[in-house]
Amino acid sequence: MGRAQKHPKNAFDWGRVFRIGKEAFWVTLGQLLMILGALVGIRILTEILDPSQYGELALGNTVALFLTYVFFSPITSGAARFYPLAGERGELPSFFHTSRWLFSRSLGALAVVAVPFFLIVFFWAGGKWAFLCLVAVMYGIMMAGNNTLLGLYIVSRKHRESALLQGMEIWCRFFLAAALVFLVGATGTVALFGYLLSALVVLFVLALLFPRVLYKKKQPLFMVPSEQSYDWKKEMTSYSLPFAVWGVFTWLQFSSDKWVLCKLATTEEVGLYAALYQLGFYPIFIATKIFLQLSMPVLFGIAGDTTDKVRMVRLRGVSFEFLSLVIFMAVICFIVSYFINDFVFSVFVSEAYREVSYLLPWMLLAGGLYACGQAAYLSLLSQTRTKQLLLPLITTALLCVALNYLGAFYWGINGVVGAQVIFGIAYSLWLLRLLFKQFKNI
Repeated sequence: MGRAQKHPKNAFDWGRVFRIGKEAFWVTLGQLLMILGALVGIRILTEILDPSQYGELALGNTVALFLTYVFFSPITSGAARFYPLAGERGELPSFFHTSRWLFSRSLGALAVVAVPFFLIVFFWAGGKWAFLCLVAVMYGIMMAGNNTLLGLYIVSRKHRESALLQGMEIWCRFFLAAALVFLVGATGTVALFGYLLSALVVLFVLALLFPRVLYKKKQPLFMVPSEQSYDWKKEMTSYSLPFAVWGVFTWLQFSSDKWVLCKLATTEEVGLYAALYQLGFYPIFIATKIFLQLSMPVLFGIAGDTTDKVRMVRLRGVSFEFLSLVIFMAVICFIVSYFINDFVFSVFVSEAYREVSYLLPWMLLAGGLYACGQAAYLSLLSQTRTKQLLLPLITTALLCVALNYLGAFYWGINGVVGAQVIFGIAYSLWLLRLLFKQFKNI
């Protein structure tokens, strides 16, 4: 008789543990580089820009965000979702051809909108604001290319490359902005031009590495699909179009706080709020992406085309594990911030911005609530039925705009921070309810 065979299920898979640990290391390193870069950059820019100039920079960023959410987020999200599936089916050239086609259509739509927009801004607000918008549009286009390629790096688990490039982008962004401010002059437009140069540098590196990292085949990169090729155009368009619809409302959600303060107060108030937002909302959101960036390729890979019930049951378990981690982290950050808010402001911003330090815990809470909603959002995206997200995303975004206006009108910055907390509660609870409902049917 031969020796008894060991059952594979009883053997501890050290290879899998090592692989996951390696991925977690690179993702964590990338997000830490982004957080540290952002904090150092905030300190530098708040020292050389007064709150009014910093407010101009924040408003310019909202224009770039508009392009990201409305014109290019559909391509970025669709490409990230279907890249693993295209790899499984051996359809990468056809997939890349379709992605390029979608990107060119978005640029065409942007051109139609941008020309009258610049004319309106020029005649209504003057050349200064028109030039700020022009730089912001160019920055938004470069960031769209970056986000799309980085999304492909992430879902293909090229975590080392994506981590280093994300860290590189954030550090370049602030140092190039600071260098231009010293050389040219202290304005929000000059600082935003530094952001544009940083995005160009990163896009060049991404494009240079792309053939070696993501596409190593000898076939043409953008091969025209044959009759036997899968119809990626139809599938990706159907999946991506809802992003363009709710992208308008998501932009309003993220930008209305700055614009209502600009309208009802001053650009100085916008600058104070922007510093608070970047110290409170932004770091916890980026820290949460450590888990979300790890989970995205896992969730999309498990889901496949969502027809396998066994895979969907596994998807449910993994989704809830990541969601629990995000909730735990959000709670811890909120509690700790009560004891260190003054210290954080004393270290990371100049003295002119420290009058709003007492609001830091509540801005962290808003960021944590939104991150919980985003964890549920990512799980829902993996199921490909994006139209189900239209109602919650549009409704909560409109709620956020209304709350921002009421908060700014009656209580200024305090009211806008309170609006962000209320929005975070509504957003996370609605998406969590939708997620539980979807998984209940499996």
